Amino acid sequence: ALWGEMPGRTKTVTEWRADYQSDSASSLTLKFSQNQGASFEVGTRLALPANSALSQAVGYPYLSARFPMFQVESEGQRYRLFRFWVVGRIGGR
Repeated sequence: ALWGEMPGRTKTVTEWRADYQSDSASSLTLKFSQNQGASFEVGTRLALPANSALSQAVGYPYLSARFPMFQVESEGQRYRLFRFWVVGRIGGR
């Protein structure tokens, strides 16, 4: 879970980023969970244009939860993910 060291506080996720490399156009689906992965929200599809150098995929979810988690899904895509950043704030909306 993200920000698990503060279990009593609500966290609001506002931005998600990942570095990627893809030799052909691809896409991924980003899903967030408010309940530690028991269920996930409907996903947001992010396009990953072809790029032989590192590029960055960006999504702007808006989710409040005590223990937010994310999941990345794809089907048959050929890309490599390197780093993830999740931006949020402690507290409600």
